[in-house]
Order: sequence, then C-alpha cells, then structure tokens
Amino acid sequence: MGTEPGRSTAEEGSLRPRHHLDSGRVAYNSYSYSQPTGDYERLEAIRFYYRERVCARPTAMEVRTTDWVSAAETGEVVHSSLDKGFWCVNKEQPHGRICSNYHVRFQCPPVQSYWSDWTEWGPCSTSLCNDVGIQTRHRKCLSSQPMPLLLVPACQGHHTDRRECSTPPCTAKWSPWGRWGACSVSCGGGRRVRRRTCVKNSPTVQCTGRPAEMQKCGKSPCPVKCEMSCSEGRPSEDCTRCVCDGHVLFGEVHSVTGVPVSGAWVTLPSQPKVVLARTNNKGQFNLPGVCSSSSTLVSIRKEKFAPVTVSATSNTTGQSWVKAVLKTAEKPYIVKHPEDKVRYEGGRVLLCCKATGSPLPDKYYWYHNGTLLDRKVYKYEEDLVLRDLKPEQSGHYYCKTSSSAGSIKSSPALLTLKVPACNSTPEPHLIRMPVDCVQPGTDSTFYNAGRCPHNKCAGSLDYDLRCRDGAGFCCSVQTMETRTIDCGSYSLPIKTVTQCSCQNVLNPQYWSEAESSLLTIMNHYDLVTSTSERKGLVLLAFKKGGSIYHDVKVMRKQEPIDLNAGESNSIDLGEIKGEDPIGQLVIPANSFHKDNGEVYEGTVKASVTFIDPRNITTAAATPGDLNFVSDDGDMLPLRTYGMFSVDFRDESNRDILGAGGVQVLLDTQHVKMQEHIPKMKLWSLNPETGVWEEEGDFSHTTTTSGRNKREERTFLIGNMEIRERRLFNLDVPENRRCYVKVRAYMSDKFLQGEQLEGVVISLINLEPKPGFSANPRAWGRFDSV
Repeated sequence: MGTEPGRSTAEEGSLRPRHHLDSGRVAYNSYSYSQPTGDYERLEAIRFYYRERVCARPTAMEVRTTDWVSAAETGEVVHSSLDKGFWCVNKEQPHGRICSNYHVRFQCPPVQSYWSDWTEWGPCSTSLCNDVGIQTRHRKCLSSQPMPLLLVPACQGHHTDRRECSTPPCTAKWSPWGRWGACSVSCGGGRRVRRRTCVKNSPTVQCTGRPAEMQKCGKSPCPVKCEMSCSEGRPSEDCTRCVCDGHVLFGEVHSVTGVPVSGAWVTLPSQPKVVLARTNNKGQFNLPGVCSSSSTLVSIRKEKFAPVTVSATSNTTGQSWVKAVLKTAEKPYIVKHPEDKVRYEGGRVLLCCKATGSPLPDKYYWYHNGTLLDRKVYKYEEDLVLRDLKPEQSGHYYCKTSSSAGSIKSSPALLTLKVPACNSTPEPHLIRMPVDCVQPGTDSTFYNAGRCPHNKCAGSLDYDLRCRDGAGFCCSVQTMETRTIDCGSYSLPIKTVTQCSCQNVLNPQYWSEAESSLLTIMNHYDLVTSTSERKGLVLLAFKKGGSIYHDVKVMRKQEPIDLNAGESNSIDLGEIKGEDPIGQLVIPANSFHKDNGEVYEGTVKASVTFIDPRNITTAAATPGDLNFVSDDGDMLPLRTYGMFSVDFRDESNRDILGAGGVQVLLDTQHVKMQEHIPKMKLWSLNPETGVWEEEGDFSHTTTTSGRNKREERTFLIGNMEIRERRLFNLDVPENRRCYVKVRAYMSDKFLQGEQLEGVVISLINLEPKPGFSANPRAWGRFDSV
C-alpha cells in the first residue's frame, strides 16, 4: 500500500531503529536483493536462500539503505510486513525517483521454541446415537533453530486439547417403496405386494408403519361360459344381449321442428361409452346385429341436445326401426325459490326449491351461509326440512341444482331465529304539528305520537311446514287512542300509538276473481313485446277498483327482403348512416329447410331486425336483463355488441323456415376494448326462461369489406343453426359489479312516508372508452326485481 510523496509506510509490521534491535536477547540477520522495477526483500525468497538463518516467527524488522539511512527517512513509498517482508516499487515513487538499495534485518524471539497449529478435532469417543463423548486435538512443540534436543526450551501449555461432543439423535426412516411385485392371479381379482426397508441408526428406535403394502390386481373377470338363452340369434361376446347376424335396426333422429339431426351418437344404455353408429345428413342410422323379436333400448345424444332413450319396435316382416326426437338442451332454471322464514328457537321449517330444464335436473344441493349441507345428515332432495332449530342455524339458505346441461343457484332465503322482541311499549316518534300550535309550557311544535318497530316476528302459524307460510307476522300497532292537544286558540285531536304486538302482515292489494290478467300483444311489427319472464307474455296485475300503467317498449320489425334459397346470401347487421355495419349474416346455398326437414327451394322472405348498440335509444326494447348462467350456477350479466331477431318464411310469407350452417361475422373495429375480443360469444334467448344461453364461440378471419373494397378488415366468425330459437346476441360475459341504490317516491316532495315498493328499475350500463364519458358501442341492461 503506497503513501503520499515524502512519507514511508509499513503494512502489518513495524520498521524499528537499529538501536532497538541491539538490546536484549535478540538475533537478527541482514539481507539485500534488488530488481530493475524496485527493491524487493520478500520473506519467502529469503527463507528459500537462507533457510537456517531465518526464524519461524520474526517479532520485528529493521530496514536501511546501503548508506545506512532508515527507510522512514528516505521519503520513498515503501511497504513492509512480518509475514511477507519488505518491498519498494519504482513506479510508485514521486518525481520519477527510483528505489534505494535496502538491507533488511529481522528480530527473532529469545526463546526458539513454539507450538505448531492445532490439528483437526478427532472423532467422538462414542458411536452410539444420542450419546455424549470426548473429542481431542493435538499440537507439537517446534524449534526455530537447529539445536540439540536437550537444549531446546520447552513450550508453555498443553500439547493436547479436549472437548465434550454429542452424537445425532436416534432416527428411523423408511426407504422409498420398491416396485410392485407380480399379481397373484391373471383374472378374477388378486393381490400384489411392494416392500420398503426401515433405515435406522440404533436398535432402540423403530419406523412407524408397515414394511409391506398390498394392492388389488387382476380385476378383469375370468372368461366364463355365457348362460344367456336367446330365442333368436346368439349371445353377444360380453353376454349382455342377443345378436342376430344379418339383421339391421333402422333409425331416424329429428329435432322438435322436424329437422334431421346429423352426427348424433347411437349407443346402448348398458354401454353408454361404446358408440355403435352415428346419424348421417338425413338423420338416419343403421345398427346391425339387433334382433327383430327383441325389444331393444337405444340411447341417442348430441352436443347441445338433451339425450333421449327410445325403444325399438319390430313387425312381422322381421324389420326393426326407431324414431327419436331430440330437444335442444336447456340449462336448469329455478321455478320455485326458497322463501324467507321466521321461526322460534326449537321449531321447524321447510325450504322448497324446484327447477326445470332439458334434461330435467337430477341433483339438488343445499347451502347454509355458503357452506354445503351434508345430504346424509339432513336427508334432503328438492326440499330441506330443519327441525329443533338452534340460533346458529339462522342465516341465508339457497339450493343449487345441476344436470348434464349445466347448473343454477336459487335466490337466497333468510331464516331468522333471533327475532327482535316486539316490545308492547311504542318507540318515540315525533310528528310536526301546525306552526301556530305551541303546547303550553314549551316552545316545541313536535309531539310524540309513538310508533311500532316494523320487525318481523314468528307469530302463530296454523302449519309450519309449508313452502310459503300462510301468513307473515311483524311487530305492529295493536291499540291507539285519540288525544286532544291544547294549541291555545284551538284544540287539535291526534291519534297516538299506545301498544304494540306481533300481528299478521296485511296485504294492501286486493285482487279480483282472476288473480292476474294476461295481456298478450299480437303485433307482427314487434321485435320484443314483453319482459324476460312468463314465456314472452306481459303479466299485468290489476288492483280491485284501481288501474295500472305498464310501459312496453317495442321495436318495429324490418321489412322482409327476397332471397334465393339456392344461392349464398348475406345480410348486414346494423344500419347507421355514415358508418359500416357491425356485422353480417352469411347464409350458404341450399341451407333453408321446412319444419319437416325438407330442403326449401325458391324465394325466401327474410327479415332480420338488429338492435344496434350504437343507437342507445334501442336499449329499452331489449328483452329484459342481459343475464346468463355460469358453470357454477350463478346468474351473471352480459355486455352486448348487438342483438338480432331473424324471421325466415316461404314465398307466401306464411310457413316459417329454418336455416343451418349460418355464419355470423362481427367486425372487430367496433370492439373498443381489445380484451373483449377473445371472450366474445354467440348467445340465443331461451323463451321459456328469459335467460341467454351460449350458442358457440367466435374465431378470427380476415376479409376485404367496407366501402373501400381494397380495405382489409378482421372479423370474428361464429357458426349457428336457426331452429326454434329466433333471438340472438353478440355478447361478452361481464365479471365486474356495480351496485346502484334507487328510491322511488309517490311525489316530487320525496317524503319518507311516500316511498314505494315493487318499482322495476331498468339500468343501462354504458362501457367507457378513452376520452369519452360513455361508449354506446357496448352496453348492458339490467332490471331490478
């Protein structure tokens, strides 16, 4: 390490004057060795040339030039260390100087004996696990000079060191499992074994578990002689049915509209995974080997259809045939929701749930506060019965049902057990009196008229195991009294509440003999004429002696255009002046068909009415909520990029036509949120439930379209068939939530006592885009309940 010019330094050692080295019992030797790059008096080199003259551990060092000038007085940058020696480097010297020629002397200790380094610790004296022993290490007494052994002074201290040691705790671990051995049998059920070894370091410990494990094997049944007796034909190889070689079962599969269903799988109920045949383009199939005299059940299934099982019939000619009708699969839909109940502790309650769908739901599950209830404990199916109610059983209950088409959850029902007590003493309730009515002795214009807290209470039920209780109870007024208030110049009579009690809830509406009236709007201009429930009908309830107002928004149906069924046709979706269409319908040639499945040839009257999301005024004409049911059974919202209704009729404009292989193209330039593109799906409205169900996914395609025919644009393309459903949607599932609280009043005074219940609120949710407060290219409609 260098120093500033004019100073000397020594690293890890000391440069001492000569007179310090001459005092006491010391021994020193002088050495000198220089090089062109500097002067180097390395201790390693000195030991190499003068091994006998240098002691093992010098205690001091003296460095002087050949002119006997100490290194500290030369003004040169030098380095020194008792372990390395002394050195001076020319290029480190200031003003171009070079190092002087130095001599170095080392001072050795008066005692020439020293200890060597300790050896490593030896092994522990005990080899047993979890034991204590002794470890030792050693060192030697060495001499720095070659002297007779008797003259070498003894080293101070011990040549052996000891310490306590301990061994690891006793352990026992299993080795990995070995391979499975051979099975004891080849069929009929046997056993095979695999083993492992216990690895331990002491006989005092043992491994937990078994050293061997057995597994069942050879489960395939051993071949046995089939004892089935067939009146015709022979038993099949698996001995499950009779087979008639050369005989064929003929079958036809159609939809509910009479259209042939192609690609349907034909199986036997006993072997549902073995596909025996598939229907052709005419919906027909042939199943060889089925005997004509036997009654055979055949299962038919296809994606998006509910599976059916039908029986084959035969006649005296020896022919067999089967005809099946497939209904479009529909996700389960709750038709009876559990209702809120109030009960006393120790009582019982019945919660009901019922769903429909195609196929019908076959499993029901009940949840309490989000936790699945054990079916074995509560023994429930569609209905849930709770007995000997306890406070911890209060809370929300809902049911979930499922089928092969999907799942659905009911709305939650609140079971209340810890009912607030109905105190007979009314709560304070101040009412405002006339401004000139001031009671004597006070300046207040308010008077405590009292009121009852409208809390639910259990009351007395005639029967407590009904889906809907015969009557509801709440804490309400039992008695009132009239009091006279002295206002000075006049008296003011007022009624006050004096006592509260648990009483029946009064229904303020009175109905005529027909509990409700159905109003069906028959108008061929309508696209959608009703809310999303009651099978497309508007349900209006008329109060006895009163009137009701129901505002129904409809949209005029597009005038039909003529299409040639034998040619490929396209219809634009969305007609906004100055803008490109949002999408397009592409109908292949010869794809129109009649109800009986026969291909229609001729002129088609086609009317496609499109609800364009760019025109927000059409949002009120959408059929109620844009909701769908997720795979978990939750009702979730959709965000639409367009909705269209199709109406295809024959040339006389009377018979309705269907169409297969229809393509839907959506222009991606209208999808402002790019994350919506991969999630876009094609939906159809289930007229029975008012819920949108998935028709299919979209894929990307690039084509030349628009006003500029050279413009290359990207489309999302989806495929669908137009059968019994005629209302379709281009939607994106929405996973975000927005909650809006709305209060309705009888007048613009917004008095608390004039709040209304049962008002349906329609919310149009616009999708924002950068730079604008709202984006009408994608919105959702949600109606309150």
